[in-house]
Amino acid sequence: MKIFIVLHARIPSDTAAALCAVQEAVSFGRYGKVRVVAPRRLDRARVTLKDFYGLDVDVPITYVPTIDVYFIKPFHKLAFYLSYVCFSISVFFYLLRTSDRTDIIITNESLPAFFLSFFRQVVIEIHDYPESHKRLHKKLFDNAKLVIATNSWKKNRLAEEFGITEHKLMVERNAVDLSIFTVKDKLECRKKLGLPANAKVVVYTGHLYGWKGAHVLVEAAKSLPETQVYLVGGRQNEVDEFKKKFQPGTNVTLIPQVPHSEIPYYQSAADCLVLPNTSSEAIASYYTSPMKAFEYMASGRPIVASNLPSIHEILAGLAILVTPDEPKSLAEGILIALNDPKALGLAKNAIEAIQELTWEKRAARIMDKLMGQK
Repeated sequence: MKIFIVLHARIPSDTAAALCAVQEAVSFGRYGKVRVVAPRRLDRARVTLKDFYGLDVDVPITYVPTIDVYFIKPFHKLAFYLSYVCFSISVFFYLLRTSDRTDIIITNESLPAFFLSFFRQVVIEIHDYPESHKRLHKKLFDNAKLVIATNSWKKNRLAEEFGITEHKLMVERNAVDLSIFTVKDKLECRKKLGLPANAKVVVYTGHLYGWKGAHVLVEAAKSLPETQVYLVGGRQNEVDEFKKKFQPGTNVTLIPQVPHSEIPYYQSAADCLVLPNTSSEAIASYYTSPMKAFEYMASGRPIVASNLPSIHEILAGLAILVTPDEPKSLAEGILIALNDPKALGLAKNAIEAIQELTWEKRAARIMDKLMGQK
């Protein structure tokens, strides 16, 4: 059996979507011959996925033709649609030629999944929620072999709105690679990274998009002068813009994106880790299944996170949950994480829980569901 992971994104890259696709490819490798299918972007890194992501095994990838005019900045939205339609057509004909009805296609891309669902076994993952093109999605869900929601809110709404039965609908959140994200010695990590050995260190890792809430952490840090706060991630231009807009205090350090293999060291160097998503957008409150949450859980450090539905179902009983968008509440949560012994108990609970939330076990549950349909 062949398994194809299809994603309309630049691969390799530092985005969560690309990393998720690659981790899925690795984890499904025990069940068949796996191949990632992605668009042939002009600016893609010319390195193997193994080297880029620090994997133990390489992952085969096929780049199919698309129209790549993202470099024309004023027409970025048009460039996306041109690329997406072209990619969908290319994927359709590529997979008709290279796969058969016994193979499995796993994707979160609705348009190529729709075309392919008439001829192949399609597993469609819902990372966002289909707020438009309802008729297309209804037919896709009817045709699909399996529909995977990455959190319970989406599963319940999909069942209610599209009538998807339990037979072909399941919840599988994102996951973590425990060969990369493990508990490491705090002082050794600080020495490796050049962080102060005796400071109270608070760490956020990830992009600086508005809904990620990094600006809330910057504001909270103003009332935490005894701490050193590190925001790790974001491209250099994004970091520069963020600094101009939010004016971080002297106890806040922004570190532009680092290789993914270095992220575990920053997380293990922390006294607490922060997931400050805002409630300003539906993606943060309802759609996301943040990979950062699972990576944090594997670090063994106390976690402070926004109490949003998407996060609550992952971290309830495993982290200190605070009111989103409120710097004061976030600061209070950080102080609890740094000073209250119960925070270490929550971190221990998170370590135990994460053992079931690996990419390998996620793939096993999905394959069990697929096999159970036969």
